[in-house]
Amino acid sequence: MLPRNDFLRDKREYLTTEQVARWLGFSTRTITAWAQEYMDSGGTEGLPSMRLGRRAWRFDRTELEKWLQLKKEGSSALDKITSRP
Repeated sequence: MLPRNDFLRDKREYLTTEQVARWLGFSTRTITAWAQEYMDSGGTEGLPSMRLGRRAWRFDRTELEKWLQLKKEGSSALDKITSRP
């Protein structure tokens, strides 16, 4: 956890499920399924996300942009980052 002052300086942008769905052009149901897949796989598959409470998901825009870039580069680059020793 970040100290209070560092937390206030953290400028990351977190998106809602609806915002990500509009941005990527998928349904909220698909985004939620991919987010759950990310959690279930320990972060090796699915869409980078975090869960707040029982229903709310949040997505770090920077992490999503990295994920999209890796998807564009192909699965071999993605495998290098997500593979476990």
